[in-house]
Amino acid sequence: ELAMARRVQQALLSLPTPLLQGVRIAKRCIPAESVGGDFYVLTGNGQVSGFVPSSHIPGVVQYADQRQSRLDIVIGDVAGHGVSSALVMALSAGLIGEIGKTAKSTAQALQLLNSSLYSYINNSQIPYVTAFYSRYYPATRRLEWSRGGHPPALLLRGNGITELESQGLFLGMFDAEHYEQGDSVLLPGDRVIFYTDGITETRDGDGNEFGLDQLIALLIQTCLYSVEQQLDTVYQKLSQFEGHRSPRDDRTIVLLAVE
Repeated sequence: ELAMARRVQQALLSLPTPLLQGVRIAKRCIPAESVGGDFYVLTGNGQVSGFVPSSHIPGVVQYADQRQSRLDIVIGDVAGHGVSSALVMALSAGLIGEIGKTAKSTAQALQLLNSSLYSYINNSQIPYVTAFYSRYYPATRRLEWSRGGHPPALLLRGNGITELESQGLFLGMFDAEHYEQGDSVLLPGDRVIFYTDGITETRDGDGNEFGLDQLIALLIQTCLYSVEQQLDTVYQKLSQFEGHRSPRDDRTIVLLAVE
C-alpha cells in the first residue's frame, strides 16, 4: 500500500510543466519516507478579453484573442509525515488545481484554499499546511505572490538575493484568514527559488542546520549554472552536509529562470 501511495504521489509531482516562452523551470521533491507531505503545483492559464473596436473600419468591432499567458507556481508543505500527510498533500494539490482556475489573485487563491482545507482537516491529526502561491505573467515579467506560513521564495538577481515576503498564517488552522499579496517585475537573468524548510533544516552529524545563509551563498555561487545544474548542485551539497544519516524531512525546490 505504501508503494502504491508513493507511485500515486510521484505521478502527481511528475505532471508536465506548462511551456512558456522566456522561462526555464527545474523542480524536485525528495520525501524523507516512502511518501511525504511536500508538494508543488505548476499550471498555466489564459484570459480572453472579447470584442474590441476594429482598427480598420470605423464602427465595426472584431473578436480579438488577447490571451495573456500565465504560470501559477505553488509550493507547499503538510505538517507531519507518513500516509496522513501524503493524503492531505494530494488533497491540497487537487484543490489548488481547481482554485487556480477561478481565483483572481494569489491572495484570493490562498483564502479559498485555507477555507477548503479547514473544513477537511479541522478534525484530523494534521494541524496545518504551509504554501507559497505565485503567479507569473511572461508578457510583462510580472510576478505576484502570497504566503501562508511558508518560507519566503528567494529572488536571485546578479550577486544578490531578496526574500519575497508577505503576511499570512498557516492554512487550515482558522476558517477566515486574509493573505497579503506582493508583486515585482522580474528582469532577464533573474531566478526565483521556491523551497520547503526541509532544505534549510537539513542537519549534519553534530546537529547543525544547513541554514538559509548557506543556501543563499550556494545559490549566488551557482548563479551562472543552468537551472538543472543549479538544482543538482544544491541537492549534492545537502547530501554531503548530511553524510550518511537519513533525512528528517522532505526536501523540495522549484527554480524559475527568466531568460
